Formats: sequence, C-alpha cells, structure tokens
Amino acid sequence: MKKQGIYYPIVLFMLLLLTIMFTEKNIYLAPNLNVNAGLIIYPFTFLLVVLMYKKYNMKYVRKTLYSSFILLFCFYLLMIILNTIDGITSSQIITNSLRNIFTPNSLTINNKFIYYPNIAVLLTFTVVYFISHFIFITVYEAIEGTTNHLIAFILSIMIGFTLDQILFTPLSNIPRIIDNTLSYKSLIEIMTANFIVVIFSSVLMLFIYAIAHKKVTS
Repeated sequence: MKKQGIYYPIVLFMLLLLTIMFTEKNIYLAPNLNVNAGLIIYPFTFLLVVLMYKKYNMKYVRKTLYSSFILLFCFYLLMIILNTIDGITSSQIITNSLRNIFTPNSLTINNKFIYYPNIAVLLTFTVVYFISHFIFITVYEAIEGTTNHLIAFILSIMIGFTLDQILFTPLSNIPRIIDNTLSYKSLIEIMTANFIVVIFSSVLMLFIYAIAHKKVTS
C-alpha cells in the first residue's frame, strides 16, 4: 500500500463507524416510510472506494477493504474490553454512552457484566459491506473501459448499493421476524424506504464523483 494512501483505510473505517452509530436514528420520509440516518452516510463508502481505484489500482482497493474490515472488528473488540471495565464515577456518563452506542447487550459471568454488540447485525453488516463493495468496484472495472466513466459509476453503485440492501435489510432483521416484533409488511416498508435512499444517494454520489474524478486523475 502506497505510503501516501495510508489514510484511505482510516477514512473508510470512520465512515463505516458513523454509519453504525447513526443506524438507530430514524428519519421520516412519508407515512410508514422511515429510513435510518446511517444509510445517508453509507453511500460515501462507495464513492471513496472508486476514487481509491482511480488514484491507485484494484490491488490497493482490495487491501483497503480488508484493512477497514479488520479495523472495524478490532475497534469492537476494544469497545467490548473497555466497556466491560467499570469506569470511575466521574467518567460513568461517558462509559454508559459508549455502552449504549457500541455494546448495548450484556451477559453476566461470575457476577461480572460483559458488554457486547449485536453480534449477528455486526457480522451481517461487515460481510455484506465487503461483498457489495467488492462487486461494486469489480463491475466498475469491467465496464469503465467500454463506456463513459460516469455511466460506469452510476450503474456500478446502483448494482452494489441495491445488492447491499437486498442482503443486509432482511438478514439483519431475521431475529425480529422470528420473535414477531417485525412483520413482513413492516420489512417491506423498510426496504422500500431504503431503496428510495439508494436511488437518490446514488445520483448525489454521481455528481460528487464527477467533481472529485477530475482532481483524483489530474
């Protein structure tokens, strides 16, 4: 990985972290159509990946995807350790906030509380993230040589982002469907709202990409 590109994995990791942090923040679109705020941040990860590809190469992109994947798991491992350790009284508010955001679940072992994230959702998120972004940049690489780079980008992000939501939304909600806290009707409403965001955010990323592309390739 080129020395001047060491910041890309960190930026990508930060975008993923912000996506997760704002996942529980819902934005009203229309009656029965709400979308989590994290989905508005998430498309910037696709934009960053394609800019990395244009500036460097596919090998660099693969390494960065792996790096961000590992960074995310290392971060959550650190959060599990830190949030399990009781903080001093003066920092209890911060400790509770970190627990609520990153490790909301807990179990008791020998009278000791162990705090941990929603493992199923976190695993689903990271695996789907890796698959969708890898497919996104693979499609872009395959068609950019035979068409305009703007067309290549919009087609690629629509494919990658749509696949991402088709996989992540139902898989991450399987526990809620099983215990009947989420109906199939509600799941369809969630996916509908998410696909609306996919369309509009993809178009927005296209405009940003058109501007950033000139700077990256110059």
